Amino acid sequence: MFAAMVASTTHRRHLMVQKIFTPRFIFEAAGFGVSLATMCLSYLTFVRIRGSISKYVKAAELHYIYL
Repeated sequence: MFAAMVASTTHRRHLMVQKIFTPRFIFEAAGFGVSLATMCLSYLTFVRIRGSISKYVKAAELHYIYL
């Protein structure tokens, strides 16, 4: 019993770090992953829309030149 009490006292700070720090770290890592995926998807969507608009503008300019 005494040895268990000494071990608990020695490792209490380590246990507190694991109880408090680890869940916050995991939450932040998950948040970063979601943010990164959202930014990448938004960028790809923006590039695709910009390309479509660019093609439309070039076609309109060619049509305007030939009129």
